[in-house]
Amino acid sequence: MKLTGANPASRSSGGTLGLRTELWQMPLTSVCELIHSTSQTGQLRIETHLAGSALPLEIHFLRGEVTAASILDWRGLDALYSFPQTASTGWAEFWQRPVVSAPPLAPFLNLLGEWARLSDEWPRSCEQILSPAQRFYGEVAPFDRQGGASAHWVAAQSGQPLYDVCGQLAALQQAGFIRPIPDSFEWDRLVLPACQDQQALRQSPVLRLLDGHKTLRQLMERGVTPDELRAELPAYLVRMAPFPGSGRTLRDWLWEQDAVQSDLLMS
Repeated sequence: MKLTGANPASRSSGGTLGLRTELWQMPLTSVCELIHSTSQTGQLRIETHLAGSALPLEIHFLRGEVTAASILDWRGLDALYSFPQTASTGWAEFWQRPVVSAPPLAPFLNLLGEWARLSDEWPRSCEQILSPAQRFYGEVAPFDRQGGASAHWVAAQSGQPLYDVCGQLAALQQAGFIRPIPDSFEWDRLVLPACQDQQALRQSPVLRLLDGHKTLRQLMERGVTPDELRAELPAYLVRMAPFPGSGRTLRDWLWEQDAVQSDLLMS
C-alpha cells in the first residue's frame, strides 16, 4: 500500500489525506514503517476499541521520525506505549501536513521494539494492579503515606517511566507488601464538564449528575460505583476532551473495564 496523492476533498481537516486503512487490513506497525521509510511529515490518527469503548491515539511524524504522541491530553512515550500496538480493530489515517518541529521521542526502530514489548507486558502488570490509577497502601514507602499511592503518583514523584512503575507495583502486590485501597483511584479527582445533550441526559442518570463542579469521588460518595462510571462515561469523556486528565483517565478506565470483564468470565 502506498501513500496516496492529494485529495482535495480532505483539505477541510487542515492537510491532505495520505493514507487510510482498517487495522485488520494493515497492522499499525506496517503503517508506521511505511511513513518512516518514505520520510513523511504529518499526523497519524488511530482509533481502536477496547472493552467496548473507543481509544484514540495521535502520532506526529517529522520526516519519518516520531516526534509526538498523545491520547487526548496525555502526551509522550507513556501514552504511546499504553496503546496496544497489535490492535486489530478500528482504523488509521495519515494526514500530510506541517507539524511542530521537535526531536524524535526515540530512535524509530528502538521505539517500535519497545512499544511491541510493552504492548505485551503492560497489560500483564495491569491484570495484577488493575490500572496505574489504583491506589495502594502498605508498610513500604511511599505506600505508607496517608491515602496510599498509585503508579501515576509514584511515576510523577520519581521521574520513572510509568510502565516501569507498574511492573514494580505488580511485583510488590504479588509479594504481599502492598494492597489495593478499595474504590480509590487517581482519577477520582477529575471534574467532567456538565452534559448539554438532552437525549443523553434522559438515558443516563450518571450524566445527569455531572455539573462541571463535582469530582468523580463526590459522585461515588453519592452512590455511583466505579463500574457505572466506566460503563457510561468513556464515550462522553472523549467527546468533551481534551481537558486535563482526560487521556489518562480514559486509558485507565479501559484497563479497569477489561480486568472486571475478565474476572466475570472466569467466575
